[in-house]
Amino acid sequence: QVPRSETKTMNRSKGHVDSDSIVERLTQTHGELIGGRALARCLGYRTDRAFQLAARSGTLPIATFELSGRRGRYAKTESVARWLASLG
Repeated sequence: QVPRSETKTMNRSKGHVDSDSIVERLTQTHGELIGGRALARCLGYRTDRAFQLAARSGTLPIATFELSGRRGRYAKTESVARWLASLG
């Protein structure tokens, strides 16, 4: 599970989300790609099934992809971080 602090990193002096620090923290935790339960939780899905349904219907907020020989969907960690930062 992704710590709440990773989704709410704020730059208090500027009053906005610091996307670079989110990128850095998520990359340190997950590497260049994020997938599985961590990806679903970062995008705000409470269950794996909800994430799967959104992926199937094409309503995920970022681009995801499959890797040959691997199960599930993946995304670039930087894309996830930038999306989180855009939420403000």
